[in-house]
Amino acid sequence: MQVEELTTDRLGAVERFLRDLSELDRTFIKEDLTAATVASWASPDQRGHRWVAADEDGTVAGLVAVLPLAGWSSHVGDLRLVINPARRRQGAGQLLAKHALQQALRQGLLKVVVEIVASQEPANAMFSRLGFDVEALLYNYIRDRQGHLQDVLILAHHVADQYPAMTAAGVDTDLQRP
Repeated sequence: MQVEELTTDRLGAVERFLRDLSELDRTFIKEDLTAATVASWASPDQRGHRWVAADEDGTVAGLVAVLPLAGWSSHVGDLRLVINPARRRQGAGQLLAKHALQQALRQGLLKVVVEIVASQEPANAMFSRLGFDVEALLYNYIRDRQGHLQDVLILAHHVADQYPAMTAAGVDTDLQRP
């Protein structure tokens, strides 16, 4: 499996990937999944960056984005990760999360945050191994597309504070210490 920046030649595979996601998974993308929105993700004018993990045959196993916040939070990046349910617990999520964190650091971000459903213990464990800590629990914060309320954890990676953990996790490859 390879991680590649999302380009226009991958849009068809990404659209197929998105169609196969559950309603809850789509909730965390935070954007309307119209063809125009998905096409804009590969635009050079798009805020932030997106990458896909794809098999040799081009099938997308996962999608990750790092979107820098604006204004006084411009040092913070919002990490968004979605994995094909059939590919979970096979390393695709960790591969993409690690890649996104490396890229966020290369962009000069000092903090990276990710929101996950509080009940997603495997995702919480994966991000913890990469040096993320729980910053907040938001009770009944989201309503999934079936109308069920879900708690959300906000996890944060503070680059300067987490550099030893990054080294242990192998995330610091080719990076300078902040």
